[in-house]
Amino acid sequence: MLIRFLDEFNGDIAEVEQLLLHNRIFIDRCENVGYMSQQDVIGMGLTGPLLRASGVARDLRRDAPYLVYDDLDFDVITATESDVLARFMSDSERQRRARRSCARRSEKCRKVPLEQMMSKSCFPRRNARTQNGRADS
Repeated sequence: MLIRFLDEFNGDIAEVEQLLLHNRIFIDRCENVGYMSQQDVIGMGLTGPLLRASGVARDLRRDAPYLVYDDLDFDVITATESDVLARFMSDSERQRRARRSCARRSEKCRKVPLEQMMSKSCFPRRNARTQNGRADS
């Protein structure tokens, strides 16, 4: 089931991009809209796609890895336009790359006995969590 989903996922992303990026209404509502400078984004403490679309290559999965992220090889997708369209485009590319990581990971998992996979805790290390038990973001 996972493999089938992963096989179809790239086509689904491409279909969504084809529909949206060739739609003048979508482009007009996203391009040069919601611009935030890198300094503003950092100053407001924003994270995730907002931060990366302003050109900051910060991603906790890479910078403070938890769970299996330290075992994964991935690039942090950034853009410099810092508008809604840049956030959409960079997040679409992030999804494509996440799909490739999932596919590689599932291949690796097929070769590992279930008991060995289950031995790794599914919670972040204690020093990677805040006092309320949630992972820092």
